[in-house]
Amino acid sequence: MHLCDLRLLTAGVPCAVPHCSVRRCVLLTQVRLLSLYFLLPHKWLPRFLLGVVSQQEIVESNHTLHCFPALRAIQPVMPKRAAAGNGCAGGMRLEVSCGVNEYEFGYYPGEGKARQVKTENGRVELYVRSVDEATLEELRDAHSLSIDGKYLEKGKASFLSACKSLAKLTISTPGGALDMQPLTQLAQLEELNIAAEEVENSACLLEMPRLRSVSLRSCEIYEDLLSHLSRMSALEQLALAHVNILTRLGKINSMPKLRALELAHTNITKQLLRGLHGNKNISRLVLDNVELSDFSALVGLEALDELVIISCSGHERSADDLGKHAKLRSLTMKKTHVTSCWLSGLCESKTLAHLILKLPTPEYGTTDVSPLGELAPLETVKISRYMEVTDECHERYECSCRPKALQGVGALGKLPRLREVCYKDYHMDRDALDGLSASKSIKRLSLVMDTQIDYVDQLARLESLEELEINRCEKLRGAGKLGELPRLRLLDLCGYCYTDDTLLGLGKSRSLTVLRILSSNHLSDISPIREMESLEVFELLGPLYCFDNVDVLGSLPRLREVTLTDVGFLDDSLNALCRSKSVVSLTLNDCRKITDATPLAGMATLEEVTVRKCRRLKNLDALVALPRLRKVRHDGCLAEEVEAGLRQKGVDVA
Repeated sequence: MHLCDLRLLTAGVPCAVPHCSVRRCVLLTQVRLLSLYFLLPHKWLPRFLLGVVSQQEIVESNHTLHCFPALRAIQPVMPKRAAAGNGCAGGMRLEVSCGVNEYEFGYYPGEGKARQVKTENGRVELYVRSVDEATLEELRDAHSLSIDGKYLEKGKASFLSACKSLAKLTISTPGGALDMQPLTQLAQLEELNIAAEEVENSACLLEMPRLRSVSLRSCEIYEDLLSHLSRMSALEQLALAHVNILTRLGKINSMPKLRALELAHTNITKQLLRGLHGNKNISRLVLDNVELSDFSALVGLEALDELVIISCSGHERSADDLGKHAKLRSLTMKKTHVTSCWLSGLCESKTLAHLILKLPTPEYGTTDVSPLGELAPLETVKISRYMEVTDECHERYECSCRPKALQGVGALGKLPRLREVCYKDYHMDRDALDGLSASKSIKRLSLVMDTQIDYVDQLARLESLEELEINRCEKLRGAGKLGELPRLRLLDLCGYCYTDDTLLGLGKSRSLTVLRILSSNHLSDISPIREMESLEVFELLGPLYCFDNVDVLGSLPRLREVTLTDVGFLDDSLNALCRSKSVVSLTLNDCRKITDATPLAGMATLEEVTVRKCRRLKNLDALVALPRLRKVRHDGCLAEEVEAGLRQKGVDVA
């Protein structure tokens, strides 16, 4: 049986379905669709329903479809595969992806990926291979929809009438034209992303009054399309990528609310940018893979506050122009070479407060960043090395030819307003660390990967420091001295050879509220922590196989969150930990030596519990007795009756 047969059926035309005597639409009244379910392949049923009511208002409640008066009692019976796992609870938002296999928009559901519903932060994400597999309820509650443009071809877009909550739509039609006419059904749409060779009926954009963000990729930008974009009164963000040469950027000036503009892989010249001269609305501009040797035209963007430059060449002499901008506060340079001369040009700026440099490996020599020491307004500096992601594995990075260090990093310590420094993927010598330690204003410092320092006694001079992250500094010693910092609130030590002496020094701190010790295998005693009465969050990640003194955590008066991963403590220590009168969140991952969860029943303050890979842990029914418990996460270790008891109390279990 085919879709056309069903359409003829509803029109009152007899069909050749065996044992089917239905001849008129009205005869379907009070008849459930169960019979149709057995007659049709499962994948056709949603399309049939949507095809029948393409011009009708769809109002669905309790799985009942109301459309034509004669169909008021019809209930769609969906395949079990489609109905199972439909976690569309009240107040949640669905993200539906239908066969989009594109990288353009940073979304890749994968070809042939099975349906899965994930609840996180109140949002449900649903992945299906085609619109045919989405139920009416799922389409009705969908907040975000990603589809192939073939579903918007003539006669196929009727499903849009069911999308009453849709706020974001992504459409990919590589190498083809996209007709905007069907989108007029989505008056509530707020964000539209299109990848198509040509956009037809672009005037339909004006019929979506709430549309705030539009992204066009690989499109031919004609006069009418740009004209219609310029007349969109609510448009705040516009992204144009892989488009033809733009000759009338000046039309963007007529967009009254446009705040953010992104131009990527597009031929832009200084003359074209001058078309934006005098614009008083655009505050964020992204230039990605454009060849622009002269940024002087950007001075005409009077409201420009944030500039992002990615993989741009020919900019070597443009820093002087950026330094003259009257309002520029944030500059990001990614995959773009900079020189000391270029950085010197920025020093004319009186407003630049935030600088992010993600630098490629220089062809020769090293980069000197010492001119930044003269850029007085700077408050945030983040410097890292750009590493290409390989095609073979998205988690691997090409780390060859890494430069030993950047020159002149210590000059940053002279900046009077500097609050945050992040230094990543470069070595740092003692002189550079000495220079940074002279700062009187740094509050947050992050040293990540190969910052080849061996001692941090200099950092103990940073009395203004409040947050410190040290990651993968394998040669580092003397971290115990950090306990002398009077304002240090957060300390994150990862991949460092911590010893008991380290904690002995940190135990002197009276300000530390968050302590994370990750990837450690040299600790045997954390008893000095009992002196940290200000500690509120503690995280310990092993492997620590012979470690049995986490009991000291139970005596900390302000401790609220505890995370223990791959730590070999015993039941006695767990019992002592459970005497805490303040812990509200407890996470136990891969703690294989504990066997009895009964003491957890005594933690009256506990609100969130996570238990994973604790294979020997029994008696988890103790969780049911917790009066304040709101959330439980586990890996299948809870018995069905325990999980049912928790849900009955209103606990979120997953």
